[in-house]
Amino acid sequence: MEDGLWEILLGKPLLKKVGIDVEQQLDNLAEDHKVLEVDFGIDKSLEEDGDMGLDEHLSILVADTALNVADNVVLSKLQPILNRYRSYFKSDMVTMDAARVAPFELEMKKHSQHIRSAQRRHSPLISTVMAEQVGDLLNAGYIYKNPNLRCIFACMPVRKPGVSKWRLTIDYREVNKLIIPKCGMMPTRLLDMKGKTRFKVLDLHIGFWQLPLHKSSSEILAFATDTGIYTPLRVPQRSMDSDLHFQGCMADCFRSLINVNFLIWIDDILLFADNDLECFEVLSKVSNIADDKKLRINVRKSKLFLSGVTWFGKVYNG
Repeated sequence: MEDGLWEILLGKPLLKKVGIDVEQQLDNLAEDHKVLEVDFGIDKSLEEDGDMGLDEHLSILVADTALNVADNVVLSKLQPILNRYRSYFKSDMVTMDAARVAPFELEMKKHSQHIRSAQRRHSPLISTVMAEQVGDLLNAGYIYKNPNLRCIFACMPVRKPGVSKWRLTIDYREVNKLIIPKCGMMPTRLLDMKGKTRFKVLDLHIGFWQLPLHKSSSEILAFATDTGIYTPLRVPQRSMDSDLHFQGCMADCFRSLINVNFLIWIDDILLFADNDLECFEVLSKVSNIADDKKLRINVRKSKLFLSGVTWFGKVYNG
């Protein structure tokens, strides 16, 4: 109490009795009838680029790169390497084999009880968004419908900041409390880029959905929408230690390049070199490793042979 005023905390049951539905209010805040695209961490839509496919995006990438490369010999080698590793680039939401990395496996604490989230009511717009996103995941083979489960979690699409896209989010907070955390650290050291004059920025296509999920952990991370209950076959973001697992897998894959010509933070990659020729050689090595591990790069977010770049808020320009 301060200045004679009382502070009272009201729970959801009491609020509902007086006609206030907090979850419905949150749904209303999430709505925006000007939404043109749907996104859930996967760049599945090419609406902003018309009907452009992978070939068109690769051509644009080469054309943009030509503006930055002074060495014609290096430029002449770029198109063949892109053709050789064509399957390593993706531009839309498609079915892909899981990456050749260790599957993500969770260990539950002893005597853990199954958790079932309360069903949520959604507006027609939110329901439509969820149905489209879940349908894409089903068609790609990243999830499957599984009604015979005892442990499920609610999901909710939220707007991505600054854009007219949506991201499907799953509330794993309760189950994360029941999972034994693993030891690990994210990288904290950034190299001195002084003298580096060439940079490349790459983005791992659909991020976490590339990584396989261990069979024993799939049902632990099941989720529900108003169209059914679903079990993931790939790693869902924000589950316990999923970030550490992703970072560890990438560190194992690119161990020979890290801190030499290569930095990675989750699914964002920065390559750097002293000149165009070295930059091309690094790209060749990364392409070879990515193709061997079945890792896929989002061609729409790739930028090659840059003279400067801003990466996680820091400017690198030699």
